[in-house]
Amino acid sequence: MDVAEKDKLMAEGWNYEGVGFTFSRTTGLPVYRLYDPITGEHLYTMQQPVKTGTQYEGKDLYECEGRIWLYEGIAFNSAYDTEVPQYRLRNPNATRGAYHFTSSTVERDNLIAAGWISEGICFYSSWK
Repeated sequence: MDVAEKDKLMAEGWNYEGVGFTFSRTTGLPVYRLYDPITGEHLYTMQQPVKTGTQYEGKDLYECEGRIWLYEGIAFNSAYDTEVPQYRLRNPNATRGAYHFTSSTVERDNLIAAGWISEGICFYSSWK
């Protein structure tokens, strides 16, 4: 949702696929954004991160989903579970770019068949 971040990633060779979903900033449950400074990986989750009491380069570290992250705050709010599920998958062979989000069950199932690990519904969007 950050145009500058999108432009930077495109300059680094990423392909822009357009708007993936819409969300609310005022209603629904929070979706947290976390960052791994070692791998450059971002995680979006509805699981609330827990402060570890340790730091990395002067910034507080948080534990979430079995890993340690820098907390970047609430990214957006999930729509309600009556709307469009967004599935999160993880490539177990990737050291960077390991997470993929999709509302497509066909895409999800194809990635699972290719060896990706389904991490279930990550959050709900208002539109796919």
